[in-house]
Amino acid sequence: MNRSTPALLALLLLVPAGAARADEPIEGYATPLSVVQGDTVRLHVSSTESASQIRILASWNSGVVATYPSVPTAAYAVPESAYAYGAGWPVTLAIPVPGSWVSGIYYAELLPAGHPLSDRRYCVFVVREDQPGSTSRILVQASSSTWNAYNWWGGKSLYTSSSSDHIRSWFTSLERPSTIFLGKSDYANYGLGVIKFLYNEGVTAEFCDSEDLDRDPSLLDSYDLFISTGHDEYWSDTQRDAVEAFIAGGGNAMFLSGNICWWRIRWNGSQEICYKDASLDPSTYLWDEAPANRPSNRLTAVNWRETNVGLPGSDYRAYRTNHWAYAGTGLQDGDLFGTQLMPGDEVDGLYLDWQNGLPFPAASAYAEGTPATTEILALAPALRYDQTDTTFAAMTLYTQGGTVFTGSYRRYGLDLLTCPVLAQVTRNVLAQLATRAILGTGPTLLGEVRGYPVPFRAGFNVEVTTDRDAPARLGIYDIQGRRVGALSAWWPQGVHTFRWDGGGVPRGVYFWRLEAGGATATGKAVRN
Repeated sequence: MNRSTPALLALLLLVPAGAARADEPIEGYATPLSVVQGDTVRLHVSSTESASQIRILASWNSGVVATYPSVPTAAYAVPESAYAYGAGWPVTLAIPVPGSWVSGIYYAELLPAGHPLSDRRYCVFVVREDQPGSTSRILVQASSSTWNAYNWWGGKSLYTSSSSDHIRSWFTSLERPSTIFLGKSDYANYGLGVIKFLYNEGVTAEFCDSEDLDRDPSLLDSYDLFISTGHDEYWSDTQRDAVEAFIAGGGNAMFLSGNICWWRIRWNGSQEICYKDASLDPSTYLWDEAPANRPSNRLTAVNWRETNVGLPGSDYRAYRTNHWAYAGTGLQDGDLFGTQLMPGDEVDGLYLDWQNGLPFPAASAYAEGTPATTEILALAPALRYDQTDTTFAAMTLYTQGGTVFTGSYRRYGLDLLTCPVLAQVTRNVLAQLATRAILGTGPTLLGEVRGYPVPFRAGFNVEVTTDRDAPARLGIYDIQGRRVGALSAWWPQGVHTFRWDGGGVPRGVYFWRLEAGGATATGKAVRN
């Protein structure tokens, strides 16, 4: 969020700046925020009672995965500068994370003994897959750096409007409770809907937090699709470099969020650093401006600077409805979808040119880095961040190595659960982007590769030309990334065909991956 909108921030948080936490019956935080299966998550809890109940819940369906009915607890003070350096509380409960806890975002539910349910508080943590890519080729990033930026526990956040004396901090720590949504943080407002949607659709995904990609950018090597959720505003250099390299190398991305990649940050352990003043620290300022000069257009095709907030009546208006993203929606160009999806919400967009009734990015958008292949699928009226002009939030898609879809507003996840058209568009994009784009390069050059027939009933063929003798294998995967078919052969130079009989799989979308002598090609198969 731009530094010029403190009134909007205070309205969103619904609390006075620098509100005290002394009256909380219980609160806590988890370390580390992101933990791999087989490691230990540590809960640090302060309670007014000597014993408390702790339950671990799967956030996407509220399923209870562990219960600790009576854990010894005690009350702890809020240290000075805890907002910057952490609460420093001792470990209340150390929990080994079993392999049965699937990768996902979890709540620790905290309740003091003898208290009503209304006194429940929560803390959030992420469980990562111990063998990345083994259960799914989809990686979902929790926007934890943004959760932390808005958290004013201990008296300050990265915003003046929620900081004591209206003086913000330059640093905020992950190791403290959250003041937002009873401890569930910004995730409960903007990120949870996407996770529930994936669960309801039966789509398996693996998860990480913002700091994971900063700490280990190679994590993305195990995936074909990267999904950004919620309010994904704060990005480090390493994190952004990793995602951009992933896309350039053929990886796909879905930004089901808004106000994306606005502030540039760096990490010092669990401490997030963002001075928001280039004269104090040029490495933690706006991505759009010097010295970074990397507008988010280069990553997402759109930019928060061009839009800021949706206007009343801001439904999306559909364009290019013959595009595969609109399959099954029944929409025609000009139709509206959603129920005022984004009035007052932070949205991303771009300036436009119009040709024959269709929107295209304007020259100014291309100059900022919007890719030349960008297609605008939907628009909604919005107000530019400096309130000088009316522009448009834009749902976009581009291909530049991999393919990137951007939904362009923070509440995308919430509306996924209530807007059938938005859900169908998202379903279509997931089906298309679940595997990497075709990149037929390597020590063995693949000539023309084609999969047919599309759709198929009795069997599906993948035909390829190779320039030398080589081992070859074909894998068939469902939308959740599970392999449902496999073939292998030794091929001499020439034209060859793998034929898959369909293996009794039900109707739906499948993806194939062909490997021959180090080269790969991928594509989609649809069973009718």
